[in-house]
Amino acid sequence: MESNGEASLIHMSEIAHSLLSDHFLYQYETNSRGEVIIKGKGVMETFWLLGRLSMSNRSTPPVAEVKNMCKKRSSFPDHENIRSVSPYSEIASDSEDEEMRRIMRREMMRVG
Repeated sequence: MESNGEASLIHMSEIAHSLLSDHFLYQYETNSRGEVIIKGKGVMETFWLLGRLSMSNRSTPPVAEVKNMCKKRSSFPDHENIRSVSPYSEIASDSEDEEMRRIMRREMMRVG
């Protein structure tokens, strides 16, 4: 990913984008870069991470999407231990930022 990136921009794979979208719903702004030839992987759709959305830029999730998320959570065998992440916190806590970095680092190691 690094060889296809641009200075001062975070370039991520489709899998990293999915993880970010699933775990930090409505918190980050991303933009598809389109399909890029990745060394050792072939053609992949990649994304730019543009930044964190402010409270005023966040959209309210559609009711159907929230219901679908609740169904997914309740289908986990041990759903009491799943931590919920609020999309409405003004400033992410250090632990949320650290979790985000761990997810991104793990994905970059897997892809790169």
